[in-house]
Amino acid sequence: MFRIFYILLFSLLLTLNSIGSCIEENPTGTKFENSDPRLSEADYYFRNKNYQSAFYEFYQIHLKKGLYKKNTINVQNDVATARSYIAWMYQNGFCLEKSYQKAADWYELSINTTKTVDIKNSHIFGLLSELYLISDYGLNLPEEGIRYLSKAFSYDKTFKEDSRELRLLSNLINNIHDLYNKDKVQFIAYSLAFIKYFDFDYSKDDSMKSIRKNTSFDDRLSKNGLKNKFYQIKFNLGKELFNGENTEKDLYLGSKMILNAGRNGKINEAGIYAAEVNEKGLGDYEKNLKYALDWIEWSLKGTKDKNYIKKLNAKKDNIIQNLSDNDIKDIYGYKNRKSWEFGKKYAISQSYIDEIAKFEVVNDKTLAKAIERGIDEDYLLKSFGQKTKLSEREQGILYQFLVDEKEASDKIFTSALDIKEKRDKENAKKAEEDKKRRAKERAKRLAANPYKIIMSCEHFDSHTNINACLLGDIDSKIKITKGGSSYIYQPWDLQRLGNETYEGLEFNISANSSVGASNVSDILILKIKVYDRITNKLIKTVSAGYLDYAYVKLR
Repeated sequence: MFRIFYILLFSLLLTLNSIGSCIEENPTGTKFENSDPRLSEADYYFRNKNYQSAFYEFYQIHLKKGLYKKNTINVQNDVATARSYIAWMYQNGFCLEKSYQKAADWYELSINTTKTVDIKNSHIFGLLSELYLISDYGLNLPEEGIRYLSKAFSYDKTFKEDSRELRLLSNLINNIHDLYNKDKVQFIAYSLAFIKYFDFDYSKDDSMKSIRKNTSFDDRLSKNGLKNKFYQIKFNLGKELFNGENTEKDLYLGSKMILNAGRNGKINEAGIYAAEVNEKGLGDYEKNLKYALDWIEWSLKGTKDKNYIKKLNAKKDNIIQNLSDNDIKDIYGYKNRKSWEFGKKYAISQSYIDEIAKFEVVNDKTLAKAIERGIDEDYLLKSFGQKTKLSEREQGILYQFLVDEKEASDKIFTSALDIKEKRDKENAKKAEEDKKRRAKERAKRLAANPYKIIMSCEHFDSHTNINACLLGDIDSKIKITKGGSSYIYQPWDLQRLGNETYEGLEFNISANSSVGASNVSDILILKIKVYDRITNKLIKTVSAGYLDYAYVKLR
């Protein structure tokens, strides 16, 4: 019993000795002074929970004693590391009285030790950011926290899903997004700071490109909905700056935020604001009524909100009502408002309007009369009279009626329908003649080469490559005879003979001809298939194994 008590007491004394109490002052001139400190020893003490020894070792490295007097990059990086350890000890109360403010001061000192923080110390930015962003620590310096978090992501390294940095970024986006409906003034302050350091759309800045890449903005943040919330933040901030109700109006920045949120984030509510920006040429954007109307059409396609649809249509009607003839020409391609309204009603282009104008069809009234005349002559179907829009085919028929009607007016006892029927007969006759001519030409081609040959190199009845049967230890070739002459085709020259398809090498051949080739493959079968080109029926097949000769003669 006593033995167990002494063991527990001894363990407790060891623990108390390792925890210790640090004097929190310069150890110079005390028993803790060490003129030759080592980061490796300090790290060893720290990992073994001998925090008192670790603290004094780190502190004297901070004082740049011994080899740490050197002003080289590696040495100063070690000094920065030592200072970050001291910050961590203050943050967690290891040997020192816990103080988040002192921890932050030491992290700041560590960061400022060198001109550029080494990547091995880049985690310090995340630690400091956490102290400034999390309200439980009581420091409440959100903009500084956001700034340091952006610095953490500017280093080209992989951040795991559960990393401190990604967790902070996720919470930051969620909190700022939710803040909009709670406190708009605070939302504006936070979102301005956030966008300042995390504007993922600002591709001209190399550091912002790195941040976009390292935060996995286009991958990880898209999957968990944070990308959409980011653009919702951007839109809401842009809207506040645009309206100027809760902050000073800034049309330049507000317009930019809104159009980014709409264009890159597909935030549908941005459409009506973007339309106004383009309609009036606000911020840094030039007036462009076509873009304004495009934004409205884009929003209309993407929303089912009846009130929003009503606002969009009202905006659209207002813009259209004030379009000049030049605007209409630039946007819709019509000469003036009159032509545009005429074209829009019947879905006809300006060029079509120009063509039918040659026949004195220039508006609704004259078009309706032309259609009525066409129906009366049985040239046009009665359904033409019920059309509000004309298809391209119907436009063609109507135009041809006007052409035929004009031609008929110069002739006695002739109608447009007479001209149409005469033309149809002529076209039918010509079509029949063309059909017969093509049939004769095909018959002539078939007579010259009535057979189709498919030469294949097969493995289990499936063609591989014709040269697999022609190339080996000895090379083969294809020999064709016709009209008393012989023609040799080498394996590398088969494109002169025909085309190779998934079935094999295909070519046409005349009667009184022969085709032959040796198979030099010991595992594949060489086949020659003969088809009648008129009926497309297979009329003969020959096969050849290893070193056999496949041969067909055609009569």
